[in-house]
Amino acid sequence: MQTKLCLRQVLFSDHEPLHTGEKRARIESYDILRGLSILFMILIHVMHNYGTHEFENSIPGLLFEVLGGPFAAPVFMFVMGLFFVYTTNGSFKKAVKRGLNLILVGYALNLVRGIIPYFVYNSVLESP
Repeated sequence: MQTKLCLRQVLFSDHEPLHTGEKRARIESYDILRGLSILFMILIHVMHNYGTHEFENSIPGLLFEVLGGPFAAPVFMFVMGLFFVYTTNGSFKKAVKRGLNLILVGYALNLVRGIIPYFVYNSVLESP
């Protein structure tokens, strides 16, 4: 069984439908693109929140700005769209269910990351 597929094999070949319990091979190029886009998005946010102006204007800072700025999020969304299509096996019901689950997880993570700390922080500041 072949365990690795290249991008060209996936995009330009017909796939047989999967049977229950079967799994497709991982596509390393998708995983690498997704990982790098996440890494550069993290780097750009850390640099903007905690970096100095000297670092932002240095060569590594400008490199992070180019790779993490306009390219990281669209590349990540494109690769996630490919994963979404590749893993739903053509079932519209599964795709909608998976999409709704991803949205709910995103809202839950935003609640834990942003809203709860906001209220905790404000209640600590307001207490005597």
